[in-house]
Amino acid sequence: MGLSDKDLANAGNSVRESLDLQTALDSAIVGDHVRAPAGGVFHGDTLHCRDACESRFEPNSNKVLGGVLSSCRVPDSVYRSALVWEGGVMRGIAGLDPGWGITIVRITVSIILMVHGYQKWFQFGVTTGVTGLFAKFGLPVPALFAFVAATLELGGGILLFIGLFARWVGLLVAAEFSVAAFYVQFRLRGYLAGELEMMMLAGGLLLFLAGPGRAAVDEAWLEKR
Repeated sequence: MGLSDKDLANAGNSVRESLDLQTALDSAIVGDHVRAPAGGVFHGDTLHCRDACESRFEPNSNKVLGGVLSSCRVPDSVYRSALVWEGGVMRGIAGLDPGWGITIVRITVSIILMVHGYQKWFQFGVTTGVTGLFAKFGLPVPALFAFVAATLELGGGILLFIGLFARWVGLLVAAEFSVAAFYVQFRLRGYLAGELEMMMLAGGLLLFLAGPGRAAVDEAWLEKR
């Protein structure tokens, strides 16, 4: 029995979180992970299945009848550790939410930022040492660059540590360290001198694209499912 794309869309919210997923998705459960079977895809937190996804629930009435489950809303606890073949959800390992991997990157980036930001503000001096150094690097308006870099690193590091506005702070971090890597380090000192900057650039892009991970303020607010 095949289902059209229109049928899948209309059935998107037909089976609610209250259903017993272990019963409803016999062929799609691996431990506490949800696996989209052949022809099954995720759209948001809804699993859309075609012929290969057998179920004991009728999509539009929640009746037990052993037919084809066209869609099922997946509980947040299961969705976060979902193993799927399509739809962009990351694969976990040993039941561990892959979001914790992003959290490790976020905390590491935040600590590096806070240390460097603190040094710029309270040890080197933003208007003296940092501005002078940026002038030697050939950056335009070095005083402005020094203020922005020091503020982003200290303030942005604190925000990333608690996981607040992580995507946008990550984008700003990626922008700062792309300048630091390509305009400063590679141009003046060579590739090896810019490896830390490249790692920070990659970390910023990860946070922008993937979000803050777990244990973040954003998780309960801006990234709330």
